[in-house]
Amino acid sequence: MINIKNITFAYFVALRMLFNFSSLHYSFYIVATVLYFIIPIAASLSICSNLYLKVLCKWKTEDEIVILSFNLVSGNKKASKVIDVLKKHNIKAIIFCSGQMLESCPELADKLKKSGNTIGNFSFSVSKKFGFLSPKKLINELVKTEDIIYSSNDEDQKYFRPPFGITNPSVKKATEIMNYKVVGWNRRVRLDNSASGQNTEKIISGIKRGSIIRIDVSEVLNLIALDEFISKLLKNFSVIDINEMNI
Repeated sequence: MINIKNITFAYFVALRMLFNFSSLHYSFYIVATVLYFIIPIAASLSICSNLYLKVLCKWKTEDEIVILSFNLVSGNKKASKVIDVLKKHNIKAIIFCSGQMLESCPELADKLKKSGNTIGNFSFSVSKKFGFLSPKKLINELVKTEDIIYSSNDEDQKYFRPPFGITNPSVKKATEIMNYKVVGWNRRVRLDNSASGQNTEKIISGIKRGSIIRIDVSEVLNLIALDEFISKLLKNFSVIDINEMNI
């Protein structure tokens, strides 16, 4: 398994081997050191790298099933209509919400609960400084959002999606302490005004069984395109509730 400890071990082994070849140019040492720092940074920005912690991005299955997930930070009016679209198609999704959004729109949290969809924790503020938060500050973000989620949602399992798809040691420590399952995605779908007709067909063709699909809820989300996308998706796959999975 590739993890930060293995990378560190490989780095020092590589340095030891390079030292055994004293005639090597110093640039070899520079390259090895640069790679040692670049790989963890790149991995922290890749939600599915699993370098720091286990993240569910997809799963192996012989069944034609997928999970729909939504990221909700803004566009609460659109979010309410997204719930209506899901109800129309009789499917459930996991909707990752920021605490600030739910705090400012309690009626949305109430509608989410009544809809039967799962509310996931997306941190409280979804700050651009998320990647630099200490475990203590991240736990505070989780707790503040959790208080809002579980005042309006009775889910037993807790799910977290790191803002911007960032994973690092702080995320690992905080989610372990708070007992969260971390959920990523392996297929991001953009449904703006350009997503209709042939574009929707192309999007569907790129989705594989076992995928976790990410859709962002914002003011540019085209609800007609979303409805069309789900209709076509259901011709090829069954959309299951994340709570049906044993993860």
